[in-house]
Amino acid sequence: MNNLFTLVALIVLLLILISLCVVIFYQVKVTNLWRKAFMSQAPVRYFELVGMSFRKVPMEVVVNARIKAKHGGLEIDGPDGCTVERLESHFLAGGDVDRVVKTMIAEKSKGLEIDFASAAQTDLAEQD
Repeated sequence: MNNLFTLVALIVLLLILISLCVVIFYQVKVTNLWRKAFMSQAPVRYFELVGMSFRKVPMEVVVNARIKAKHGGLEIDGPDGCTVERLESHFLAGGDVDRVVKTMIAEKSKGLEIDFASAAQTDLAEQD
């Protein structure tokens, strides 16, 4: 009886340790992405990253697109900017976030201004 109690206690302890390792690994991943965005001057809120993972949006795609937009001289906040919400909703609509940002940067380098909604609409139309 005492051996059974010890075995059950060890199994429970092992499950708790495994769960703790999974949580720590997840937190490290989210924290590293948050830090990367922050250091690139394209900040993303920590809980936005957590929300993306629940919605099955690859956090790396959105963070990298936002960083690329910032470094390409695009507006990342504001009414026409590449906000996290816009990038995430475009991905969920089946669009290619990276291609939209690259298109916007290319248009800006030609001296043309294109807003996110127009670029996203064009991207979705090309995929159909």
